[in-house]
Amino acid sequence: MIKKGSKLYSVFTNRCPVCHQGEFFEGRPYKGSVRHHCESCQAKFQKEPAFYQGSYFVAYGLGIISILTSIVGCLVLLPTPNPDYIFAITALVNIVFAPFLYPMSKIIWANIFFSYNKKALSE
Repeated sequence: MIKKGSKLYSVFTNRCPVCHQGEFFEGRPYKGSVRHHCESCQAKFQKEPAFYQGSYFVAYGLGIISILTSIVGCLVLLPTPNPDYIFAITALVNIVFAPFLYPMSKIIWANIFFSYNKKALSE
């Protein structure tokens, strides 16, 4: 179990990186629209205009990790790895996980720049 106060808690529960209680996204996470501020601690999520443009680098890294994981998984699990099967499985994995990588990259990017503050709710 991931404990409250860790960055992983904020990433996997889509919670505010500062207080870990408020929602980070407006509506459904795979739309990728970040709230302007947290409804619990009033932390402002936009440090500057186009702040989340840097999350594209994180999305690229997550995409590379998913590709490498699916290739290694094919090489380990398939008895005779055929390049066509590896390509098809890797493409399928990326199509399935693509809607989750973009919002996850935004919340990871936010957790790089925001820190958990236990006292944020009382302020």
